[in-house]
Amino acid sequence: MIPLSFSWDTEKGGISFRWNGIGSLEWKEGRGKVKIFGFPLPFPIRINLEKASNLRVPIRWRYIKGIISLLKSLNIHRIEVAISLPDPMVNGILYGGWVIFQHKVQGKGIYGTVNFLGQNWSRGEVSLPLKDGITHFKKWIFPMLLEIRGKGEKKGGDRNGSHRPH
Repeated sequence: MIPLSFSWDTEKGGISFRWNGIGSLEWKEGRGKVKIFGFPLPFPIRINLEKASNLRVPIRWRYIKGIISLLKSLNIHRIEVAISLPDPMVNGILYGGWVIFQHKVQGKGIYGTVNFLGQNWSRGEVSLPLKDGITHFKKWIFPMLLEIRGKGEKKGGDRNGSHRPH
């Protein structure tokens, strides 16, 4: 199994994708780095966050099913979360819910706290077997990306592309 790993840390503002030592993409402090076999590529990667925030992701049942299926196939190595909301009553309700939920996830690498100090952060690492990653990419991620760019699935018509008269 060649895993695809994804890790994040919202406190330090870092995200990284790794593929079993072959390649990695890291985003830290507003800069992206690409490494292949541990050697950094000479050109920096810049992402226009304003343009990325304006993307409209289509909500279709097959994409929702794909996301749920992807979440089921992830291997969780560790997840740590601290949540604090402005309303103390909601924090109390969340804390009570977490105490109940904590017994179900005990020993699975999921840790969390609900605090009243205004600290909100998360960090973790999950991996996905390469075979499952390719399957998800072919089934729903690539068609969704094409649809976002405007070259994919269009509204109307049937699967052959022909339109039926009304």
